[in-house]
Amino acid sequence: MKSNKIKIVLADDHRMMIDGLRSMLSDEKDLEVVGVAYNGKEALEAVLKHNADVLITDYNMPEMNGLELTEALQKVKPDVKILVLTMYGDITHIEEMLQAGISGYILKNTGNDELINAIHKLHNGGTYYDDEVAQEIFRSLKDNSIKKQNVEKVNLTDREKEIIQLISQEHNNAMIGDMLSISERTVESHRKNIYRKTNTNTIIGLLKFAFANGLVK
Repeated sequence: MKSNKIKIVLADDHRMMIDGLRSMLSDEKDLEVVGVAYNGKEALEAVLKHNADVLITDYNMPEMNGLELTEALQKVKPDVKILVLTMYGDITHIEEMLQAGISGYILKNTGNDELINAIHKLHNGGTYYDDEVAQEIFRSLKDNSIKKQNVEKVNLTDREKEIIQLISQEHNNAMIGDMLSISERTVESHRKNIYRKTNTNTIIGLLKFAFANGLVK
């Protein structure tokens, strides 16, 4: 009988952290820790071996750090949702991980309930950043040094501008489709066009463009 549980791999080079996370998640009936890893290479192998839905990983690990691990997974299993759980809360680490393709970023002082909420949100196609991380991202997005462009020359349609607004409100493709009465596939097509027109390839890059050019406030 096929399990409906969310399959999770834990990756951290500190055994105490792994043990604590595994114990905490074991109380959740819809979550299952299917593998653990103490370095990036083991994490990559565990995600592929167990066909994991979500990877919870630290940034700083031996053999392959969180950034290298994320980049490797994007090539071989891009559908896995990656949640970074780390002590690094600076915008440099946050942005490089977002650029690599993670879906969530939280700090190690996060409470149990918030971590569980993050797992569910990622599994349902959303993104998740804890309050401290979100504030760092927001400060970066508001940076006045971001170069402005002529939005008219970018030639965004009204529907594309509407979707940018909804993305900025953290709605995923399915939610945007429901709100606009269009299919999830159509939303994805719009997103690809938006990225192409704005010369961006991540949500953070897109939102920086949007903030700099007055599309969101």
